[in-house]
Amino acid sequence: MRIQIIFSLLWTVFFSLHEAKETTIRYQHSGIVGGSPTSDTLTIDSVPIGWSDRRNNGFLSINTECQGLFRMTLRMITRSFNHTTTNNHTYQRTHECFLEGHRVLRVSDRIHYDGAEYLCLDSAKNTWMAAVPQALALKQQWDRESGCTERHKVLLQNGCTELIEEFSRDKHSAPEASLAIVLIPILIIVVLLCQFMVSFLISRHGSRLAGGVLGSIIHYPQRNVGIKPLKGDPEEHNLAFTPSKGVHSSLLVTPA
Repeated sequence: MRIQIIFSLLWTVFFSLHEAKETTIRYQHSGIVGGSPTSDTLTIDSVPIGWSDRRNNGFLSINTECQGLFRMTLRMITRSFNHTTTNNHTYQRTHECFLEGHRVLRVSDRIHYDGAEYLCLDSAKNTWMAAVPQALALKQQWDRESGCTERHKVLLQNGCTELIEEFSRDKHSAPEASLAIVLIPILIIVVLLCQFMVSFLISRHGSRLAGGVLGSIIHYPQRNVGIKPLKGDPEEHNLAFTPSKGVHSSLLVTPA
């Protein structure tokens, strides 16, 4: 039973290494409204990823595409809150891809102002949703610019697919991952062989082992059972290990 449990656990671990799970890639561009500096961060499942030239070009192109529309967006946001100055206000645009394996399931696009969500994309309908009443005018503007929205989605999907493929190659090339993939099937085979050998030995020698234990109890009753007559007992001379049916009467214990 214990061997079956171990085998089951090993089998589960082996398949969990190959099981596809949902992965989240997040690209964030943030800065100060009407000024600088700006910052860009890229994460996979909340783990920061170092920038390379190829990744830079892929994701930063999202910001340069329809750049005029985004600058107009920031101006509309500040006016919607009646803010006369922009240097004390921040913005953040967050792009996300949700993938299963290398396949993009869905994407999201959100715009934050001073840390609060202002506008977000309904990727299924390719329309925008206002998170606050002040964003209604901007929602209508972005819905009219559906071409920009579609191009942003394509750039994001391509960037995420290329990144996850590159990340998967690096992950599978790691010696620890390769060693685990090789050793786990070998370990499963060894456990199966051990289980077969134990079952074979039990089926072949099990009755003999049981007979040996029973025989030792029958031949050495006083040592194993611990029966000792009490002093002065009238039955002292007759008290003995009572044999069961089929056991020879010579097994009776005779006091010295």
